[in-house]
Amino acid sequence: MITPMMRRYGELVAQADSASEATAPLGRSFDHSERAARSETEVPRESLRSLLESAVEGELKARHQLLAGPSGSLIRADHYVDVGGVPVVMPRDLTGSGFSTASIRHISEQQARELERFRLRPGDVVLARRGELGRAAVVRDEQSGWVCGTGCFLLRPPARLDADYFAAYLRGPDARAWLEAHSTGSMKMKTISLDVLRDLPVPVPALSAQRAIADTMKRLDEHERLLRDQIALTQRIRHTALDGGIIPAP
Repeated sequence: MITPMMRRYGELVAQADSASEATAPLGRSFDHSERAARSETEVPRESLRSLLESAVEGELKARHQLLAGPSGSLIRADHYVDVGGVPVVMPRDLTGSGFSTASIRHISEQQARELERFRLRPGDVVLARRGELGRAAVVRDEQSGWVCGTGCFLLRPPARLDADYFAAYLRGPDARAWLEAHSTGSMKMKTISLDVLRDLPVPVPALSAQRAIADTMKRLDEHERLLRDQIALTQRIRHTALDGGIIPAP
C-alpha cells in the first residue's frame, strides 16, 4: 500500500523532474537575450509620455493609453458583492509575476459595465500607484474583462513597447528606485501621480530584444514557481513525517 507520505514524495520527484527539464530552455533563453542585448550598441531612453505620444503612422490613439484607476466615488464599499461578479484589481492583487485571486474583490456586472474604460484587455499592464511601487502584471486572457481598481494604473502600451518587457523593467531596481525617488507620502504608503509616471524614463531596445528579454524573465518566473512548489511540498512531507509518517506515534 502506498502511504500518503510516499505519494507526496512521488509528487516531489515529478516536480523536481519538471524543474530540471525547464533548466535547459532557460539557459538557451539567457543566451538569446544576452546576444540580443549585446547587439544594441546604444539603447535610447524615452519617457513613457513620449512613447505614448509617438505612435507609428496608422496606429489608433485609442489603442494605447495610460490612465489611473477609478476614484473611490466610482467604486464604493457598497458596490462590492460577495458572490460572483467581476474581479477588481487592487495593488495587493499584483504579485511578482502576475495576479493573485486570494483576496481579490468583485463588483456586479452592471457596475463593471459602467466602468467600461477601466476594463482590462489582454496585453494591458496593470501597475501599483501606491504602497510597494514597481509591482506590475500583464493581463492575459484569464483576466480579460476584469476592472482596474483604485490604487492602480492601467497602461495599454503602444506597438513599440512589449508589455512583458515593460512589466519586467518596472519590477527591476532602476525603475523602482526612480519611482520611489519621485513618490510622495509616507515610507509605509508611497504614492506616485499619473503625471510623474508619464515622466518615467524607459530603455527602449529593438522590439526583438525586448521580446527576448521578456521571454527570459517569464522563464525565470516559471522556474521560481516550480521551485516554490517544491519547497511547499517538501514542507508538507516533513509535517507528515513528524506526524506519524516515519516517527512512531506515542
